[in-house]
Amino acid sequence: MARDHSPTVRRRRLAGELRRLRDQAQLTIDDVAEKLACSASKISRIETGHVGVTPKDTRELLKLYGVDPDQLEALVQLSREARKKGWWHAYNEVFTGAFVGLEAETSSLRAYQALLVPGLLQTEDYMRGVIRAARPDATDSQVEKRVKARLARQRLLIDPDPPRYWR
Repeated sequence: MARDHSPTVRRRRLAGELRRLRDQAQLTIDDVAEKLACSASKISRIETGHVGVTPKDTRELLKLYGVDPDQLEALVQLSREARKKGWWHAYNEVFTGAFVGLEAETSSLRAYQALLVPGLLQTEDYMRGVIRAARPDATDSQVEKRVKARLARQRLLIDPDPPRYWR
């Protein structure tokens, strides 16, 4: 797994920038929704990063906000990159939420676990034992899927520019 920029972080970065530019243009969410003939909830979900935004929608929003062409193209490109899937999407039944997507681009990590070795530092056999103890009804295939996902997650620490890790 080559460490690249996380689409989760890119989506959140774009969402914040779209919100800032809407505020700068002195438009409300309702104003934007009306002008683009969409729902206010769609604009809200885009600005909170709960959903991705297509390059086409990004372009329409930015034109409405009066953004200069160079910045517009850079943000449309960011929206393209934010729509790519991260390596963790292959394990979507194991990893839920945005945690792994944020972890993929972090510069530092801190972990404290009094009773278990932190997941990023566990050996394969230890993982199996912990997963079986936590999920006694899991099938062998479900356990192996979780072990494989955790091993993929650990690659973060052997990246050429890994995050600093404190435990």
